Amino acid sequence: EWKEITSQVDLGIHSNIYPLIKKKFNKIGERKFLYIGNDYSYNNYAKNTNYLKQISKKFKKNTFGSIGNKKFKNFKNYGWLDLKDKRSLEIIKKYDFIIHTSTNDANPSTVLEGICWGLIPIITKETGYTDPSIINIPLNDINNAKKILDFYQNEDENNLIKIQKKNLKLIQEKYNWENFRKKMRDLVLKK
Repeated sequence: EWKEITSQVDLGIHSNIYPLIKKKFNKIGERKFLYIGNDYSYNNYAKNTNYLKQISKKFKKNTFGSIGNKKFKNFKNYGWLDLKDKRSLEIIKKYDFIIHTSTNDANPSTVLEGICWGLIPIITKETGYTDPSIINIPLNDINNAKKILDFYQNEDENNLIKIQKKNLKLIQEKYNWENFRKKMRDLVLKK
């Protein structure tokens, strides 16, 4: 009975606000993962950052970075940044992947922002993004998550560029502002 009154609405983004900045990936074995988010006590469970912290311990220091209020022990922590500022974009450009380990923080906008910048999302399916070109890691399975991260750490750059292009196409065709507005309009006017 709930299915009759609920609807899924995917987020949309103005891709021109978040320009493509990642045009070359770091060398094999030197690729980096970026987490962007806040971690207030009321949503710590949803963000599942303790799992992210456990995964990062399997990698050398500063392979992971964090933008936001959370400070991680094994990460390069930047604190809050204006994500449209040129200096911030220079920091973001150093990373190859945007990573989220959410349990139920559906559709974080930072995933779409990361795609626009050219970062490849590596996320749990519980974030709500399960498109074929988005890389999903298992929830609360550190060993298999590490295997996936290691695979993409060592993936051929040409294959990463193909994934990046597919994800940019997703923004243009699915996660855009026009689709979001249309879906919202249709829901509001639905009889």
